[in-house]
Amino acid sequence: MKILHLFFTPFCIGVEDELVSLYRLEILKNITIPSMASQTSKNFTWYILFDENCSELIKSNLIRTTESFEMITLVAVSKYSDRIQKSVEITKYRIASEEPSIIIQSRIDDDDAMHIEAIENIQNQAVELIKHHEITAIGLDSGYDYLCEEKAIKPIHENSLSIGLSLAFQPHINTAGIFSISHMTVIDHFKKVNGANGSTSIKLSPGSYLYTRHPFCDNSYFAMLARFKKSSEKKELKDKDPFWSTFGLSPENIEYLEKITKSSPIGYPGKFITEIERIEDKVRTEIDDLVRLQSKVKKKHILQSLTRKRIDKKTAISILTLGISSRQVAAKVSNSLPTNPIIHYASFNDLITIVSNGQYFDVCIFDPIEIFSSGLEHSITISNLKKYITLIEKITDYSILIEWEREWIENYKSLIADAKKISWKVQPIGGESINPDKDIEEENKRIINAMANQLLLNI
Repeated sequence: MKILHLFFTPFCIGVEDELVSLYRLEILKNITIPSMASQTSKNFTWYILFDENCSELIKSNLIRTTESFEMITLVAVSKYSDRIQKSVEITKYRIASEEPSIIIQSRIDDDDAMHIEAIENIQNQAVELIKHHEITAIGLDSGYDYLCEEKAIKPIHENSLSIGLSLAFQPHINTAGIFSISHMTVIDHFKKVNGANGSTSIKLSPGSYLYTRHPFCDNSYFAMLARFKKSSEKKELKDKDPFWSTFGLSPENIEYLEKITKSSPIGYPGKFITEIERIEDKVRTEIDDLVRLQSKVKKKHILQSLTRKRIDKKTAISILTLGISSRQVAAKVSNSLPTNPIIHYASFNDLITIVSNGQYFDVCIFDPIEIFSSGLEHSITISNLKKYITLIEKITDYSILIEWEREWIENYKSLIADAKKISWKVQPIGGESINPDKDIEEENKRIINAMANQLLLNI
């Protein structure tokens, strides 16, 4: 029976900070790579997905770190969410070219380790389960938290839900994806779909996996550290303790990890990269909606036409300008018209009052960028900015949007990148005050909100 076993690991996708990526690379080099290289089964391919926009420093170091391992293939992606489609595309290609009997997709993060017999056991379980089910899930049950800076461990008495988590399926189900299904529910999902024996978890001694804890792990570091130190099950080990070799780690790996994590900076809210992308997409959608309005509004020839009509009636046209830049545009327009218009100057703060008073103007000139700055200053969310447009339509027949500068649009990506860079420094702020006995959902929301605010402020 021919098995096609593919592992997928995202590495620092969306991370803009080189220092963060270099530290994560050292952790990958001293935890995940030795663990994968020490597996008793060598029948697998390991795809490491990295950011195509990473610096040459990170890319070259990643290549040098992995080039001696035949099992590793590097794949560039543009954003974190691309890991879903990319893993499916790779799997479909490999199925078509190799015609396997069983396909296994597995995931492991770039800072975790598995028991050296984990892959062998995953493959054995897949063979048995596929005899009865078209698709199933396999997890690793019970492992250890590993605090690098203290060479300490404490047991985890549950399924890892991510480390070594695997989908096994028959070839005709070629659109399955290990990142497409929630890793928190996939084991239970297939028990419901396939029956009580429809999925399984593997338990190895002394533990099936190592869940590595360090300053760049993607949960709140301070909260995790407090919980770890309070645990009565915590146990400190020596570099040469045979426990480490169970996961493919050497004394040199353990000693080096202790040194670098003790002196490293703190901050890597990696779990929120998808949230950053969601925020980016939302902001871009709103901006695109406003930009599209430009193609619908009338341009300067409307002013010319209005002026000619008013000349016949011997009345001047009225122009409302909102914001500073629109005043400058109105002044230029005025000079180009055959008769001077009546220009009313106002700010966006005045807009609601103008509408309430029933004032009306022939033309309104405004700058969408100033709408953004005004909206943010007065706590108006981006989703509400289009309400400005609605208000403007109530007080004028014609609205003219000042053309967006192409350079600003092009700079948008760099502004997003700057916001991301700052976001890595968000996690330590207030982190020490986290109560480890409480659920950390509020901390998660705080980080997401902080990053969202920073993103908007950079616009």
